[in-house]
Amino acid sequence: MIAKTCFYLSLVLALFLSACKNEYAAIHHSPQPIESITDTTVQHSPSEIDYILNRLPFLSLDSTILNQLNFNSKSVEWYSLADSSTYLFSLDLLSTLSTNEKTNYISTQLGFKTPPTSTTLTELKIALDPGHSAGDFESAKIEGKFLELLASKNMELTTDTRLIESELTFHTALVLKKQLEAFGAEVMITRPEFGKSAMGYDFNYWFKNLFQQHLDSLFAIKEINLEEYERYKKLKKNNSDYAQKVIFNKIFNRLDFETRANKINAFSPHLTLVLHYNVDIKNDPWETPTKENKAMAFAPGGFMQDETLKPEDQFHFLRLLFSNQIEESISLSHHIIDELRQDSLIEIAKDSDSISYLTNYCIPTEFEGVYCRNLALTRKITSPVCYLEPLYQDNVYEHIALGKKNIPFDNFLISKRVQEIANAYYKGIIAYWELRNKKQE
Repeated sequence: MIAKTCFYLSLVLALFLSACKNEYAAIHHSPQPIESITDTTVQHSPSEIDYILNRLPFLSLDSTILNQLNFNSKSVEWYSLADSSTYLFSLDLLSTLSTNEKTNYISTQLGFKTPPTSTTLTELKIALDPGHSAGDFESAKIEGKFLELLASKNMELTTDTRLIESELTFHTALVLKKQLEAFGAEVMITRPEFGKSAMGYDFNYWFKNLFQQHLDSLFAIKEINLEEYERYKKLKKNNSDYAQKVIFNKIFNRLDFETRANKINAFSPHLTLVLHYNVDIKNDPWETPTKENKAMAFAPGGFMQDETLKPEDQFHFLRLLFSNQIEESISLSHHIIDELRQDSLIEIAKDSDSISYLTNYCIPTEFEGVYCRNLALTRKITSPVCYLEPLYQDNVYEHIALGKKNIPFDNFLISKRVQEIANAYYKGIIAYWELRNKKQE
């Protein structure tokens, strides 16, 4: 239903775009319109208004967010529900700025400070973020990112099998890094050591030694309130499996995501791949294999109700609005998904598959299998980003293939299927980069 609403929202925006081209009249929806934007003198071409409006259908699942953005020929106005303030962005000034300068201008207006980047096009810089961090099965159970199928319950299996997603993503990143560096790229991996988070340590070490320090910091900057602060302290003292899982998901994961994004943005890559492996959500509780197998990729966008209340989220919304990151992320994702379809023979997810999170939290793009979704890392990373879910680990054939470590790589063995997935990513990156360079010629 939400996806259909977004489609109708797109039609409304198209009509609004037509009105802008013909009338260039200011439209006010916010409770505090600014007098300076009522001037309807034409200062900008229709294409510059298109540039902004064409991004909106990918950005928000909630029309009330879009109603906080007002346009005319001279400016863009953003009304913040968080602080009941109106922010004004000059189209005259924005039209003279580069993408990085636009980001800095917007961040300054919102009170953010972002350092200038030194990215050049002389070398391809790629960031790889292998999802999760568990280094053993017990840690994976705390993360909730594992798959265990028992032979006693599944006639397709001859032995009990276990998959740890963090191991699959880590091996994928290592193989892909080697391929890309042979191509000439400069590659960074957010967690270069297996079993450790992007912060440089695992959850067990953090839980024993750094929990209180980080909890105090989150409370000091008002990321958590006093009630939450006291609850997490009690959970830590309880130290049950449930308590560890809650603290992992609510605090450790949040810190890890922030560290990953900061590392990637400091590296200033030309593109970023966030690597994951999926499961069939309809197969819950994942005790038996499924015959379903789908590939999908997520690009930035798809903000939902209440997801632009914090100043940081407002900044990222506007940053995405005034840059080409959504389009480039969709293009990158499309090329990789296309290679997965051709090379790995994996079916691409479609709207008709009725996968709940695609229906409820995503906006479909023009390319099959590519969706705009407001995940932490699609939002926080400032380069074109592709968040990948290439296959279902609980698919009966994939599960067996992923469990076989039958290819030597450096000083250990990995799954041949992981190598095949990494190769599809590699080919997709090359196809995207070649097309991007042709457009710039």
